[in-house]
Amino acid sequence: SDPGKFSEFVGKLAGRYNVVIAVPSYARADSWKKVTRPPKTSEFTTALNAFRKGKNGAFLLVGRVDGIDLPGSECRIMVIDGIPRGTNLLERYQYNELEMINFFVGRNANRITQLFGRIKQR
Repeated sequence: SDPGKFSEFVGKLAGRYNVVIAVPSYARADSWKKVTRPPKTSEFTTALNAFRKGKNGAFLLVGRVDGIDLPGSECRIMVIDGIPRGTNLLERYQYNELEMINFFVGRNANRITQLFGRIKQR
């Protein structure tokens, strides 16, 4: 599929609904720059609160899978662009050198569940 067309489609959805886009890295976030950009670290909470109050728009989460709840209309659509991956050296070592693939799959399943857990019913 064409990533440009998909981001254009998500951009149209963000004109009607609150859309959260989760990406594993800032490099991946760059492909969403026509729709939205990640907030600066120092402005994250302010930007998230503004998004929560809005009725439409897009919010980009980079490498975050927990600690953010977006119930009801605060997030109507969740887009996950890329598998959430561990950012610490131990996880990379376990996967790349020790080939602990089943452990990695289980951990990623948990991260995806956490991402969809951002959306809650009120």
